[in-house]
Amino acid sequence: MIRMLTRFQRRTLLENLTEISKTDENHYIKQQTLMGCGPTAIFNLLRWLGYNTKYNKHYKAISKLCNSSEYDSKRIRGTWPHDFERILTHVGQTIPEIKRVEYLSQPTIQEVYSSFAPNNALLINYIRETSSHYVLLICNEEGDVFTVNEYHDQDTKIKLTELGLHQILERRIVYKGWECEQHIDCVYPKMWIVSK
Repeated sequence: MIRMLTRFQRRTLLENLTEISKTDENHYIKQQTLMGCGPTAIFNLLRWLGYNTKYNKHYKAISKLCNSSEYDSKRIRGTWPHDFERILTHVGQTIPEIKRVEYLSQPTIQEVYSSFAPNNALLINYIRETSSHYVLLICNEEGDVFTVNEYHDQDTKIKLTELGLHQILERRIVYKGWECEQHIDCVYPKMWIVSK
């Protein structure tokens, strides 16, 4: 069962979001910390939706809701998928621009390709070397697909190649006997489709 956000958490996350120009192509951010890819993906999703999210105000609130280690010095951890799902569920129910949020476990290349559209953003959590990573995939009107916050790249937003997509989806893992807090935490890769 996914724990819902409190009224205070909802207000903190969404307060003072204002519309920004849809033509601003350089408004995404890159993660600033080692364990910050989950909050960065949600922050950039809000930017994709047209909200003027502020790093010092909204990113920190999102990071705290994601339970990432930036707000707990006693442990080093990123965002668990069940925490990510909880926040996405709330955002999907709260923001009027979002028409649906759909979760896919271990999506195929074909499922990913069929989901690309200018009105869809894909959030993918995949295994990279020794840890998992969250990335936002967006598509423009011409059909070009871009990754936002691909960790090793210098640019915040880069054009995705077919090889890059295969590398994101190639490590298909189901952990067994490992201490997963919920089933969603044990399966990689995973994808959320957000439609506006």
